[in-house]
Amino acid sequence: MKSFRAIALLGAGIVGLPSFTTIAHYSDGVEHGLKCPSYPWLHKSIPISYDHTSIRRGGVAYTTDKVKAMATQIEVVDGHNDEGEMFTRPSKLSDSFPQPYADEQAARFANGGASPPDLIITKARHNAELEMEERKVVSQWIPSHK
Repeated sequence: MKSFRAIALLGAGIVGLPSFTTIAHYSDGVEHGLKCPSYPWLHKSIPISYDHTSIRRGGVAYTTDKVKAMATQIEVVDGHNDEGEMFTRPSKLSDSFPQPYADEQAARFANGGASPPDLIITKARHNAELEMEERKVVSQWIPSHK
């Protein structure tokens, strides 16, 4: 009986060893510098910047009066009135862009359950274009076990 138990334990060890080494090799590559693929994006050129003509598209074509007229067509929520109700007013040039969604739940619903990304972070991180939400994607570069 003891020899059968020893043989079973040895067999389990032999079968389990390759799976352990696979997991150890995978986590070692992720934690210790597995390189992401690099793509030739246009903003990775010598000035290392975004395409400024695309960013500023339309910037020269509009006069200040035209931009002010366009801004007044957008209504922004300004605050509470005397009765405590929110009111809107025509926007000014100093107002920020309105949010595309009413709240986080509406944003998640419109984006398949995930929060929409804040794309300004793409300039702050190395290979940030490759980042994806961890629970949605499993690959050797984006581990889902954290």
